[in-house]
Amino acid sequence: MITKMYTAILSCNGRNKVINTSVSPDRNEAQEEMRKKYPNHELVALIPGNHADWTKVYQLDEESNSQRKSQNTRIGIKDIDIWAMPNELPTE
Repeated sequence: MITKMYTAILSCNGRNKVINTSVSPDRNEAQEEMRKKYPNHELVALIPGNHADWTKVYQLDEESNSQRKSQNTRIGIKDIDIWAMPNELPTE
């Protein structure tokens, strides 16, 4: 079986993690392999190559106060979704 190295982003109960893994280059087979390897996790993404060692992951749990969020609040920076449509941007 041919495999390819990927960086996988996995999620479980709102907690994310990043790992390096080797799975099939076929999209459907890779997804099935990841389901078998990590049955309690949701596969968010597979990125070609090994990047887990220098990847930063931010948690999805809105209730937790991440370091980045608390630092931004402290220095007066507003969070803006850069992918938002112009009419969805916050107003002053």
